[in-house]
Amino acid sequence: MKNRRQIMSLCVLLISLCVLVGCQSEIDVLQLTDKVQKKVTTVENYHFEVRREDYDVKTKDVIQKMIAQGASWTDGHGEGVRIDKKNGKYVNKIEMISDGRNAYYRSLDGDWMHSMETQTVAKNMLSLPYTEAAKLAETYLPQMDLMREKWQVIGEVFVTKRERIDEFLKQVNQSMLEVDRLKINIVINEKEQTIHEVHFEGYNGQKQLLGQVSFYYEGLNRQHIRQLPAELQSEKE
Repeated sequence: MKNRRQIMSLCVLLISLCVLVGCQSEIDVLQLTDKVQKKVTTVENYHFEVRREDYDVKTKDVIQKMIAQGASWTDGHGEGVRIDKKNGKYVNKIEMISDGRNAYYRSLDGDWMHSMETQTVAKNMLSLPYTEAAKLAETYLPQMDLMREKWQVIGEVFVTKRERIDEFLKQVNQSMLEVDRLKINIVINEKEQTIHEVHFEGYNGQKQLLGQVSFYYEGLNRQHIRQLPAELQSEKE
């Protein structure tokens, strides 16, 4: 009888531990990566947000900050607003809209300027489109330590080799001086099999944080195309 009680107590303890940790199964990184890549072909539009902060290594204060958000379509349509700050003060605001063939942008609510370089204008808002984020996931997820947190799979890896640091920064179209170490995180929505966030932090040789950048992707295939402002439509006619 005593042994039976001990066994039952042990079973209750194991069940409790399962509840606490979610009785999580092992993450099959190859299967996860394959599902994410297949889902990319179904993505036609999405909402994005980009955040970048650069730090003073001595005071650890944010010296420059950028926030951009908007929506992007695979056919070239897009819109967005970018705000830049320096030492906590508002520096600039840029608004962009594109119909896929022509892009228009303006600074500080000034006059709209026209550009045929739609991709160049768009990258001023979002330097890592969703398709490129998927390529990063395909490359880095197999190298990452993975963990589950609710509906997310979070991957993390540190990069210290100079050529790999330069390669990554080139892939995300970002520059960061004096970086000797990168911490890279990729967050996957496991249920939807989509990329939720790509995040990286840059450190110098003394392991001091120089800057961090986050790319968020949400509302996949739930965006609505915004028409060109009336004054731009009249210009085209």
